[in-house]
Amino acid sequence: MSSLIEPSQFAMLFTSAAFLESVGKIINSPFMAFLLRMGRDYDGRVTGLPFFLAGSEVKEDKGCFLQQFAANAVM
Repeated sequence: MSSLIEPSQFAMLFTSAAFLESVGKIINSPFMAFLLRMGRDYDGRVTGLPFFLAGSEVKEDKGCFLQQFAANAVM
C-alpha cells in the first residue's frame, strides 16, 4: 500500500488506516455483543453466531446470512 504513494504522504496514509480501523471497532463491538446475546437467548444453540458471521462470506446470490437467520428465527 505504501509503495503507491509518495514518501511524504506515509503519515497521512497510516493515520487514515488507523482511524478507519478504530471506527470499524466502534461499530463492530456492539453488533458482536448483540449477536452473542441473540445466540444465548436461543438456549445456547447458536452461541458461536458472532464468530461464524465474522468468518463467513456474504454471497450475493444467496443473500445475507443474518437476514435469512432472522427470518427463520421469527417463524
